[in-house]
Amino acid sequence: ESLRVYNPNPIPFNLTNVRIVYMDFDGFGRTVVVGEEALGNITVKPLSSVEIKPEARGSYCYIQFTYSYKFSDKGYVYESRRIDFR
Repeated sequence: ESLRVYNPNPIPFNLTNVRIVYMDFDGFGRTVVVGEEALGNITVKPLSSVEIKPEARGSYCYIQFTYSYKFSDKGYVYESRRIDFR
């Protein structure tokens, strides 16, 4: 029901462009977007975690964000995690 991001590093870790996209199914079983929520940027303090808890809207949602990672291609990683409500 939520997403927890842990920072094991001794320096702050920044999540950028955090957003939640709420999804459901129409009468024909096709997926539809039923809402979006922009959370902006979130800083995870050293050796701690942050919990992102979406509202229970629709059947599921995707929590999407970007972060910088030294060994990634072009320096940024895009993450999208699915949370099921039903």
